[in-house]
Amino acid sequence: MNRTKRDIYVEALEILLKGRIAFVVKARDRQLLREVARLAHEDAPLVLSKTDPALFQAWRTAVSRFHMAGWTHMTPARVDAVQSSLQEKADEINGSLTAA
Repeated sequence: MNRTKRDIYVEALEILLKGRIAFVVKARDRQLLREVARLAHEDAPLVLSKTDPALFQAWRTAVSRFHMAGWTHMTPARVDAVQSSLQEKADEINGSLTAA
């Protein structure tokens, strides 16, 4: 399934607002997980406080819940690092299977 950046952004924001991060982790959707982490760590854009105060408040509350739930160390860089590590291990396994 091809998703646009906007699709991923909208889905990630909905997941963050609903606090459903664990479901994304369980689904192993690294692309979506990275976007959720980015939205949480960049926090709500300040311009939303003027243009959409309700969304701004909900986003800020969701970010607080994100950190209080223990997801603080899940940053976009950390998601990328885990993805790279998993890819390297998969490559090693595939290399050893073809060599045998």
